[in-house]
Amino acid sequence: MTDAAGTPLRPAKLWNDTESAPDAGWLLGQLDGAAAAWARACGSVPVAAFTITKLSWLHRKEPDAFSRIARVMLPHDFLAWRVTGELGTDRGDASGTGYWSAATEDYRLDLLQIHNMAGVEEMLPVLREWKQAARIRYYGVTTSSARQHDALARLVQREPLDFIQVDYAIDNRAVEARLLPLAQDRGVGVLTNLPFGRGRVFQALRRRPIPEWAAALGIASWAQFALKYVVSHPAVTCAIPGTARLAYLNDNLRAARGPLPDEATRRRMAALIDAA
Repeated sequence: MTDAAGTPLRPAKLWNDTESAPDAGWLLGQLDGAAAAWARACGSVPVAAFTITKLSWLHRKEPDAFSRIARVMLPHDFLAWRVTGELGTDRGDASGTGYWSAATEDYRLDLLQIHNMAGVEEMLPVLREWKQAARIRYYGVTTSSARQHDALARLVQREPLDFIQVDYAIDNRAVEARLLPLAQDRGVGVLTNLPFGRGRVFQALRRRPIPEWAAALGIASWAQFALKYVVSHPAVTCAIPGTARLAYLNDNLRAARGPLPDEATRRRMAALIDAA
């Protein structure tokens, strides 16, 4: 694992390092069908020797290093890159990442979405077919406009979507009324875009200190405040903040640490932005 500059983040974990054996067991349970599903999807089944299990171990044991990963290579791929300047690996090692499809001979597309509902009726049959053929794992529909919320809600009610992506921020909570409960009720994953409200959250709060009750949750910046509010909604799978600088990325990632706000604290957070 290296950072964006190509500097190794830690000593390499070699194939005979078995510390990630528990992660292999956990990963098996993440696909319906366990070992058989992994074999169909990637051509191999996770074991402690594989890259994907070692990444899972790193996420658990060394989250700071994990958050800085820009490239993942096996030791011989790293040496080849240093000698030739070219990044690459072989088919077998690619399979060990958990992202290589033995069926398509390419890296897997876990999620393919129809952007802003453009051509949704024409594209949905194609995505259904691709999912059935195992070309993609999930499909969904996105929006970043309140004008499309009602249409998206109707789509969630009639279409077996895997994911939706919606605009949701602490100062833009419209989706809490209908879309988020509907997605949660139907088992649809939710990605959220614009969690900083196109910068409005920072403009409203940047001159204020972080309240002590928020700092108790490990919140040290208004970005973390905004992200913790969004990801603590029980329907939300993850947030997608636009990030232009490495410092912003590291700040955003810290929102994933420490406790999440409960419902009473979420109301207090919302009241703070409403009063700004």
